[in-house]
Amino acid sequence: MDRRTTREFPLAAIDTTSTQAWAFAFWSGRFYLFIQALLDTSTNVWRLDPTDGSVVEVVHDSGYRVVGASVSTCPPVELI
Repeated sequence: MDRRTTREFPLAAIDTTSTQAWAFAFWSGRFYLFIQALLDTSTNVWRLDPTDGSVVEVVHDSGYRVVGASVSTCPPVELI
């Protein structure tokens, strides 16, 4: 089994040094990171677009502490 990393994405925009809760999801060709740092009151949601490597915060202070994320077993790759 080949376990080489095929591509890496820098996440400098996200402070992960004091993460207390996190989750990860993939939907519609993008990755979503749910991160709550030590001093955050709730989870912030970040979107990573693998086509250009951009990392954008899409929800700030969601009001929830997210510790698990899930998507359908057959999510769309592109919205119609």
